[in-house]
Amino acid sequence: MQLNQFRYLIAVDKFGSISRAAQELYISQSTISISLIRLEEELGAVLLNRSKRGVSLTAEGKTVLECAQAIEAALERLEKESLQSEQISGHVQITGTSHFCMNVITDVILQLRQQHPAIHVMACRDYIKDALNKVAQHEYDLAFITFNAPGAEEVRVDLRRHQLEFHQIFSDKLSICTRADHPLQRQEQVCFEDVLAYERVTLSSQKDLPLLWHFGVSEDRQPVVRINDVLNTRRYAASTDAVLITPRNEVLRSNLDYRYKLLPLDVCDFDIEVIRGWVHHGTHELAPAEACVVEALENICSKYAELTE
Repeated sequence: MQLNQFRYLIAVDKFGSISRAAQELYISQSTISISLIRLEEELGAVLLNRSKRGVSLTAEGKTVLECAQAIEAALERLEKESLQSEQISGHVQITGTSHFCMNVITDVILQLRQQHPAIHVMACRDYIKDALNKVAQHEYDLAFITFNAPGAEEVRVDLRRHQLEFHQIFSDKLSICTRADHPLQRQEQVCFEDVLAYERVTLSSQKDLPLLWHFGVSEDRQPVVRINDVLNTRRYAASTDAVLITPRNEVLRSNLDYRYKLLPLDVCDFDIEVIRGWVHHGTHELAPAEACVVEALENICSKYAELTE
């Protein structure tokens, strides 16, 4: 069997006659007729009802037609993906500013390996100021950043100073999370003041001052345990009365992957937006490889955003 035989069958079904199919394909009528007769012989089935008024597919012909259409669609996808892979190549350097950012960037790299294997991505993690500075100095092409609303103005100042462009992908809310049987989970109404009565676990690298200042809380107001590992901060919170402040979609996503389950609290006076987006230098347009990275970044982030809807 040959691919042309399947294409001829599709054309005959589409145009209703062998002669019309031959005209549309710019080949002779006898070429199609002979090819389809050979296909019937190879399959051991009659595919066409032939009459003076034209041709129509038999039941067996309709079954083969479905297979032929599926094969043609698959070939078109392969040709398109192959063409894209050949056309787009390059090296892209991107920095992320949080554990979440690095998880997404890893997903981006895995996706690009399938869709654009000629694009090579190098990634690292930085504090947000360092990330913006690296993009400003052209050390990195892109930055994927996340920041809380209380610190947004400081980020905007740095963006303007470095002539950087920020493109927001989605926003989230910070959640105060605890183990399922935490005393606060049984409390009818919880305020931020109630949360301060409990130990808080956080990452060693996390800067909490802007958030604390937003609520008028001094740095020593709440006992803090700092752990230099995301999974172990969750483990600590799941095993003690400590609270963990983290973006809502991150805890919901982590609950799908990790055995340390945490639940967000409904805190009446705690409403902090988390902003996520990508940054590039405002003086140049995205290269094709960079545009592919951004497209993958936005596609993957859309799946995280769905968790909070």
